[in-house]
Amino acid sequence: MGDVPRSAPSRRDRAILRARRLTWAVVAATAGLASALSVVAASAFKGHARQTAAAAPPATTTRAESRVRVPGPQYVPPIVGDDQPLQPPAAPPSQAPQASPPPAPAPAPAPAPQPQPQPQTSGGS
Repeated sequence: MGDVPRSAPSRRDRAILRARRLTWAVVAATAGLASALSVVAASAFKGHARQTAAAAPPATTTRAESRVRVPGPQYVPPIVGDDQPLQPPAAPPSQAPQASPPPAPAPAPAPAPQPQPQPQTSGGS
């Protein structure tokens, strides 16, 4: 009868503590491995060369090279059989008149009141 039961709280607490430590160790190892792999990848794939402002002065360009040239409008021939090209209206368009709101519908008649049930009473004496 002096045996400690297999599900004693102290044994369970030690198992939980071991699981917590194992979890923290796995998280730390994962973070360290990810950091190491990112350093390896950064050194393996150089990408663009870094330039300092003093090392490479900006290239000078002339004003003509930096301008953007936009072509002029195209010629549109008139439509065959059309008497006149489109003309602007004589007067600017005016605002449409406000439509009056539709009349409100008549209110529905109130429903008839429901008859009240008779109160329950016992058979009495």
